[in-house]
This record gives sequence, C-alpha cells and structure tokens, in this order.
Amino acid sequence: MLGHKGVRELQKQIASERRNGSVILSCLEGGYYLPASEFEIREFVSTLENRAENTLIAIESAKRALADSKE
Repeated sequence: MLGHKGVRELQKQIASERRNGSVILSCLEGGYYLPASEFEIREFVSTLENRAENTLIAIESAKRALADSKE
C-alpha cells in the first residue's frame, strides 16, 4: 500500500518514524496504524510494558543459566 518492497523495509520505515517522534501503533495480528484515541495509545503502552517485563525476566533467567554454567 505504501510502496515498500517488503515487510522488512516497512519495519525500518516505521522504526525511523518512531525515532522521529511519530506515534505509530501495531497490533498482534500484524499491521501498523495511527491511534484514533488516547485510549488506544494507553492500551498499546500497557501491552508493550507487559511484553518488556516478560522479556526482561527471560533475559535474566538466561543470564543466570550462563553464569551457572561457568561455575
């Protein structure tokens, strides 16, 4: 739709736009969209915070496993 040659090119453009301050949301089904309301932004932030928390937990357990394997 936007003329990108592939998904990766689109993802790079989205990342660039976000670095420049654009608020571009994404959904689990795949796809990007501009928020229609403050509620959508709040839901998006909450989802990303929860995902980030789970990612950090996974990183910490993997780091512990690496540290344990060196002993």
